[in-house]
Parts: sequence; structure tokens; C-alpha cells
Amino acid sequence: MKPICPGWYLNTKSTPIDKYQQLIEIDSQLQLGLKIEFDYGFDAQDTVVKKPFSTGNLLVKMPDGEYIGNESSIDTFIEAIWKLGVDDIMRKGLTLNDRQLITKNKMYDNQVQIDTDCWVVVPMYNKEKLKLLRVIGAMLHKKIEASLI
Repeated sequence: MKPICPGWYLNTKSTPIDKYQQLIEIDSQLQLGLKIEFDYGFDAQDTVVKKPFSTGNLLVKMPDGEYIGNESSIDTFIEAIWKLGVDDIMRKGLTLNDRQLITKNKMYDNQVQIDTDCWVVVPMYNKEKLKLLRVIGAMLHKKIEASLI
């Protein structure tokens, strides 16, 4: 935390995605009507950059406009799957590398439990997660925007 004026502090120990989501939430709750954009390519003034912005994190914009972007791309992937609808995805019978994407029991090493009786295959690489989310969105006719930042 850094002091910004007497009695007020700013949390500076969060990722750019976390800060972006916090600003969206503040704007929503206070109904400010702000236009908040996420862009890591801007030129900062009077700022010392300690390390370059890391690339490769998954960011997903859901059909309702909500952004999902956790520190872990696996968490982002799982949350997006959950919000798109586990049952809907399961009914489509999607596969990844000849493996059923969602199963009722754990069948493969690269599966993560997503519900009490549902396991989802999680791709190893973020590019595969990105591609799979885009395919799922298209198959479900849900407009999602997924990108690597």
C-alpha cells in the first residue's frame, strides 16, 4: 500500500489485470460511466518500469461484458468454462486430442475437477487454452473474446 493523501492508501501489489477488473467494478458500483480500457503498450510518463509486462496470460471477455483474467491461466480457463456452462459444453461432446473435454469421472492426468461430478481437460499451453475457448464459444453460439496478453 502506498499513501495517496492523509488516511487514504492505494493498493499497488496487484497484477495489471486485477487493477483493470477493480476499476471496472468501481465504475459499475458507483455508476460513473467511465470508459476503461486495458492496454499494455502505452508510454508511461514519470514512471520507472522495473520489469517488462509479461505476456501469455489469458484474458476472456464473456458475452455479458464481464472480463475473466486471473493470475493463473488455468484458473481463467476453468472459470470461463464454468461461466459458459459445463452442462452445455458437455452436451456438445467436444474433444481435445481425442479425449472427451468434460467427463463425469477423472479419466486423464491433465483433468481438473470443475464440479462435484465433472472433470475438464486443461490444455498444457495457453495458446491451446485460447484456441479451445474460442471453439467452445463458437459451438455454443456465445460471443466471447479470448486473448493472450
